[in-house]
Amino acid sequence: MIVAVVACVVVLLAGAAALAALLLDVQPSGHPSAPRWVRTALAREEEFAAAIGWQWPRWVVARVVVVIAALAVAWTTHVAFVDVLAIVLGLVGPRLLLAGRAERRRIAQARAFVALLRQFASRLQVSNEPFDSILADTARNAPGELALLRGAAAERDVLSAVITAVRASKSELLEKGLVTLLLSRTRDRLTLATLLQEHQIPEIEALIEEAEEMRAVRSAQNATIVVLAGPIGFTFAF
Repeated sequence: MIVAVVACVVVLLAGAAALAALLLDVQPSGHPSAPRWVRTALAREEEFAAAIGWQWPRWVVARVVVVIAALAVAWTTHVAFVDVLAIVLGLVGPRLLLAGRAERRRIAQARAFVALLRQFASRLQVSNEPFDSILADTARNAPGELALLRGAAAERDVLSAVITAVRASKSELLEKGLVTLLLSRTRDRLTLATLLQEHQIPEIEALIEEAEEMRAVRSAQNATIVVLAGPIGFTFAF
């Protein structure tokens, strides 16, 4: 029991220290930096937070609060195993419950982005407006799923602002759409429109269909995990 108490205290202190460093943007002195597995784990958490539409600091706070709350509830049982189980559930539970929402949101964003690229390519073909003007107007009228692009419309360098916004979303599906846009804006407009309509957009649509299939498989897997792990975990805890 004492070992479990000490372990829980260490976990909470480590989590609090990490949270403070992340929120305050404190960079550790000296080299090397954090171990590779830590950076990988944090990168995945940041990607997941972006997928569900949460700011990174808010997601970190939520993760820590869930673990502490689960541990606080389990602590009342005075059973070491339940404390350990609470920590595991606090770490795994939020991602397991929100995974479906994250994937649905990614796919909805990608579909909206494809529609936006089609609109952009069509205007390139039929309009004589400058490249940046068309891109800014397209971004300004982006649907709710792509609200992150609306701020780019007001920037002086619209293309760079759109690229920054898409990369900040940490969505592979959206980043695929930037490949053609990264071509020089002095390139022939009809060529650029053709590349978008005949190559880039069909490629993204194929990736969306693949992502949709993977989402269905993962949803079934997550449901199975919850159905099996829930009763088993409760039985052991009881």
